[in-house]
Amino acid sequence: MKPKILCIAVSLTFSCSSLGFSQSNPQWMHFTNTDGVSGIAIRGTELWAATSGGVVRYNMSTQQKTIYTRIDGLGSNFVTAISVAPNGRPWCTTYAQYGINAGLYEFDGARWVQRSGSLSIFGNIAHDRAGNLWMAADLNRRGFVYTNSGQLQQLTLNGYANCVAVDKLDRPWFGMWNNGAYVKNGTQWTHYDTLNSGLASNLVGAMTVDNQNRVWFAHPYGGLELPEKGISMFDGATWVRFNTSNSGLPSNAVYQLVADSLGNIYALCAAACAQRVVRFDGTQWQPVNGADTTQFSWENGAVAADNIGNVYFGTKPIITLINGSPLYKGGGIIRRYNSVGGWTQHLISSSTMYVWGVWTMAADSSGSIWFGSLFAPPKQLVAGRWIVHDTTLFPSRTPAGIATEPNGTTWLVGGNWGVGSSCPPSGGFQGGVASFDGTRWRVFGTHNSGLPSNSVTCVLTDASGTKWFGTYDRGVTRFDNTTWTTYDTTNSGLRNNWVQKIAQDRNGRIWFMTNGGMCSYSGGQWRTERISAVDICRDYQSNLWFIVRSRPDSLFKWDGSTMLGFPLPSGFGNLSVSSITVAPDRKVWIGVGDDYLGQGRGVWSFDGTNWTTYSFANSLLPYPSIGAVFADPRGNKWFASSQPQGGLAVYNENGVTLVGVEEKQFLPASYSLLQNYPNPFNPTTRISYSLPKTSRTIVRVYDILGKEVKILLDEIQEAGPHVIDFDANGLSSGVYFYQLRSGSYTETKKMILLR
Repeated sequence: MKPKILCIAVSLTFSCSSLGFSQSNPQWMHFTNTDGVSGIAIRGTELWAATSGGVVRYNMSTQQKTIYTRIDGLGSNFVTAISVAPNGRPWCTTYAQYGINAGLYEFDGARWVQRSGSLSIFGNIAHDRAGNLWMAADLNRRGFVYTNSGQLQQLTLNGYANCVAVDKLDRPWFGMWNNGAYVKNGTQWTHYDTLNSGLASNLVGAMTVDNQNRVWFAHPYGGLELPEKGISMFDGATWVRFNTSNSGLPSNAVYQLVADSLGNIYALCAAACAQRVVRFDGTQWQPVNGADTTQFSWENGAVAADNIGNVYFGTKPIITLINGSPLYKGGGIIRRYNSVGGWTQHLISSSTMYVWGVWTMAADSSGSIWFGSLFAPPKQLVAGRWIVHDTTLFPSRTPAGIATEPNGTTWLVGGNWGVGSSCPPSGGFQGGVASFDGTRWRVFGTHNSGLPSNSVTCVLTDASGTKWFGTYDRGVTRFDNTTWTTYDTTNSGLRNNWVQKIAQDRNGRIWFMTNGGMCSYSGGQWRTERISAVDICRDYQSNLWFIVRSRPDSLFKWDGSTMLGFPLPSGFGNLSVSSITVAPDRKVWIGVGDDYLGQGRGVWSFDGTNWTTYSFANSLLPYPSIGAVFADPRGNKWFASSQPQGGLAVYNENGVTLVGVEEKQFLPASYSLLQNYPNPFNPTTRISYSLPKTSRTIVRVYDILGKEVKILLDEIQEAGPHVIDFDANGLSSGVYFYQLRSGSYTETKKMILLR
């Protein structure tokens, strides 16, 4: 029997969402990832960090941290630079999301207050002792000053400004892209370049001022026309150049400079596809070993120094390839170094949120919510507590779909990076399907089940407990807990072998959204459906909802017998729909990406009569463009940004019902050192270990004769799981040993380098 289709007229009026704040029952909450550090400021024991997920306030004595986002007054969660004024108040700049909500912000002790709008700074900012804030630079590479009288002024510099520093005489210095440097003396600007001074290059990427008021200039690689040139130093009268031919610099490509209060200069150099930290003690440059520097940030403001001899380096997340497989390595770490005490690590990252944003969300039968993302293990929110599941327990680092059974078992699917993979990739199994019953993980793939492909795109557990797995290129597979059965275009009514979404209606019929159109299945019979949806979901009353892009664009509801149509608002045809969800109160929520002009359009809500728009300008959405939406059983609406820097927001017009949200990573009860992966390896491998308490930790590599080959790490690390990469470039094939020492614990394991 073909479904009946009815069209319902609706009112196309619009309203704006309320920002409604309540400390005890807020309408909005944000969860962001602070792995990418772009700026650091130190005041006493407090460390302030500008990150891709807001501002982090971290107490280095108590290890307590607070994350400030749009909820706390910031215009955007993407914070680019930070500085602490002489009065102790931090200032920061935010990035313009789609041209809006950029600006300069001051922290008043409780909230961030905008002092100037429409200003996106991509370099760094620095205060002088009079309270003037110097900034380099905006989208057009211009320099600015925000005066202590509250005036924003653009500076008349010739060229593009890269970075800024203030010397001991309160003079601002600006390093330029291809025009040397400027310094302001009173009301006059003085210009230095390679023609009128001893600057080694007109490209100045970073600057620092030491305790003798000498100014140091870093000259990184700027392309074939601007090759790397090492470091220049100016003491007010004489210029000195440092490079690989006349000093101990490991590379002329220098990206960071910072001076400690003792007179030492630290440089971050890029050398032989790696990064090295070196220190100048007034006589020579020497390497600073004992820390993993592969993730040190090149952002101009991501280094800092205090007044007791410490220097600080911010980190950023990276994706590494091990045997061709992408592995995510989180940042969110501030590494502190003292020439006497060595390295100490401060973890400022919020592990509740993914660096690449949320891709998929679902609630299980207990009401807990599961989240999946790119290159990361699944995370779960249980009774207001975040659970970060161990990466090694889930086979795919990209959960693409989540479904739960009434008995509480959760199924997660994740595709390989190759299409049509029929065997486990070298070094281990990825992709496929995993189930979790609350205690134990089970893994299914082409190597141990009837799955035709490890590239699994979606999953449904139907009312009978049967699992349906859609694949990227091999159709759909049905698993009744005993038998695996695959349907594709050759043996079924499936319209395309790329299955994008699966849902079950109240009659038990299974609907399949494929790349070639919609079809359904019931009682062994297939049926071609007349609609072509871009997304489908099931509501809490067992109705199916579809977003259809046809003539005209429409929202459809299938109640099991009748297809009801609701016209979408005018202009919706220019939008990119990301996902649809329906809340328990029967309101429909649609996440929208960019329109044809590349502008994010937020979230649209429909109550059966009226449409309401929630945008980046009129609400507290985490980002203008929304990649996924989900309404949980408590009536909370979850909005995931389409880009990493936005994060995740939860909204409830009646007040978010989450209580006591906190992170839980299941700190290990004992020390452990895992086997490196992959093993054998060539030339890189990853070493994982766990610490039950904060302690000094050393990881060394030895050859088969017991000779030390390399110190991978020597610093104070916090309790929890840790990973470190080992690059064996330059070493010959053979057996090597890696050793973990932390506190009184020592363990050694064997690994094989096979070229």
